[in-house]
Amino acid sequence: MSMEAETIIYGLPLTEDQAENAQTRLLRIKVIEGVNLAKKDIFGASDPYVKVSLNDSGTLVDVKQTSIVRKSLNPKWYEEFIFRVNPERNNLLFEVFDSNRVTRDDFLGMVDFTLNMTTISKERAGRDISCRNFVLRPR
Repeated sequence: MSMEAETIIYGLPLTEDQAENAQTRLLRIKVIEGVNLAKKDIFGASDPYVKVSLNDSGTLVDVKQTSIVRKSLNPKWYEEFIFRVNPERNNLLFEVFDSNRVTRDDFLGMVDFTLNMTTISKERAGRDISCRNFVLRPR
């Protein structure tokens, strides 16, 4: 007997309102890698991680974070999150930070976009969805 790991879905909760649930979609996000990130540590590296925030009309719904990759300017995460979203009302914010053990984490950059202005590919069995690259911008 095989035991399948239960998939955790973040973001909007299912409600008793069927009409509201009909407006939601499952969005699979895979944080793959960072390239040429800024040097923030004394020894010329960074300890980066990505914080993914789902917002609903300006209100924070859920936040998930990748693991920290130590001493890397080109980190590889390959971490996946599944969010229940309403494409008409939600936006996603990706923030990259350099982890610090003693002081506050350093901000490296962000990408913010509303889902209703973004083309989201549909997942089909046996077909990969192409990756999308984003350039980090300041706050």
